Amino acid sequence: MICNWLNCCEEIKKEVVKLARIKENYENMLTACESERGALMKKLEEKEDKVQELILDLHSANAYITELEQKVAKLEEKLKEEKEQEEQEAKWEKYWNNRHPKQHIEYSGRSFPKDPKRRFSIDVRYFFAPSQPLYELVEKNKLNTGTYDERALKCLKWVMENFKYQGDKETFGSSEYWAFPCEALYAKKGDCDDGAILLANLMLCAGIPYWRIRLNAGDVKGGGHAYVTYCRETDNQFVVLDWCYWPNTKPISERPLHKEEQNYYGIWFSWNQKYAFGRMETMARMPDHFKPKKKRWARCVTKIMKS
Repeated sequence: MICNWLNCCEEIKKEVVKLARIKENYENMLTACESERGALMKKLEEKEDKVQELILDLHSANAYITELEQKVAKLEEKLKEEKEQEEQEAKWEKYWNNRHPKQHIEYSGRSFPKDPKRRFSIDVRYFFAPSQPLYELVEKNKLNTGTYDERALKCLKWVMENFKYQGDKETFGSSEYWAFPCEALYAKKGDCDDGAILLANLMLCAGIPYWRIRLNAGDVKGGGHAYVTYCRETDNQFVVLDWCYWPNTKPISERPLHKEEQNYYGIWFSWNQKYAFGRMETMARMPDHFKPKKKRWARCVTKIMKS
């Protein structure tokens, strides 16, 4: 009986040892799980931080996208306005370039340096001759800033302040001489046509569209005259920009229309950089020294150039 009891005790001891080992294993496993859980929790926290960063980045990206969309909308609106403006410019350019008959007009306002009496005719459009010195002057004096109307007035003021009226005989040694713009710029003096040609070319170099700038030869109070007219932005109508006859610095928008000016009468002919204009009846009233030689006169006043 005692032996059985002892055997039973031994068995119990073995089970206890076995259970202790199982408990130790479970405790080790639990410790490992806790450790792994801690590592996972740490990773989870790191992931959460990254998620928060991504959320912030996403908000920033959304804000940036919204900003870009607003900029794109503004650019599209600006492009739309510019397109409409270009269409309007093209419409008025076509209108004014076809408002009067186009002519091939040559003027005998040039002469040989050593023989002033030997004069020759030249296409009036060649007096639009923008060049580097003119562009540099425009840039230096900031004549190319602001609206077209503001640029036109700046150019007029510059010529009025820096170009002196003096007859062709004293300046160029010829009774009638139309100076190219660079010649007028270097001379810094000349008569009405020289200053007008210089003014028109400064306006062209300042970025004003060619069709808005016209040189005119015609009758004014006191005789023949050459001067600039400008098609202003306000109403796309022409106003006078005269540097020497009745000069003034009124804002472009406040000037009377060319056709309403009391001191300016009929135009013999006018021209821009691309086209010359004139009606036969008005060109016939030009003084003789404006007219080409008889052999060329009929062709000059009747040859209409195609657009």
